[in-house]
Amino acid sequence: SKTLRLMTVWCDNHDRVRNAEATIKAIADAVTKAKVSGFTEIIFNTQSPTLAKFCVTKLGFEESKGEYVRYV
Repeated sequence: SKTLRLMTVWCDNHDRVRNAEATIKAIADAVTKAKVSGFTEIIFNTQSPTLAKFCVTKLGFEESKGEYVRYV
């Protein structure tokens, strides 16, 4: 498979509204660009249960072997 791996750093981990908005926009852009470029999946890992839950419930990622995958 052709995988796009994401890595992000937040300026303020406690600014959940801003981080959620940025994540939604970033993933939408990544999905569009990944499809155009022939990627089959987007993967990231995190140590944040809150971020993991958000990405699974709101953005269509699935947990797989400690990483989070969204097929495009």
